[in-house]
This record gives sequence, C-alpha cells and structure tokens, in this order.
Amino acid sequence: MIGEDGESYLLVTTPTLYNVINNDSYVRRGTLNMSSNSPDFELFAFTFGIYDTGP
Repeated sequence: MIGEDGESYLLVTTPTLYNVINNDSYVRRGTLNMSSNSPDFELFAFTFGIYDTGP
C-alpha cells in the first residue's frame, strides 16, 4: 500500500509469512527499513535470494 506521503506500507494482520518485496528484476543494492506502531510486533526470520532462471 502506498500512503499519502509516498511511502510504502505493509499491513500485518495475522501471524504468517509475508512476501515483503516482489521484484521481477535483480536489485543489487537497496535498503529496507521496517518499524511498527505495535508493542506486540516481532520479526523472526528474513530470507534473501535470487533465482537466475526463475523459481
């Protein structure tokens, strides 16, 4: 979701796996900043990878 401020937001509603970035092209460098307005929010694992020939 894109907010009125031009920033991208991910609404987390259930405790499940979320695909945060879906990019068809390989991005060599980038920054992902994450924050929450909930004291109960927790992050457990991140995975990063690239499939040169597709999934």
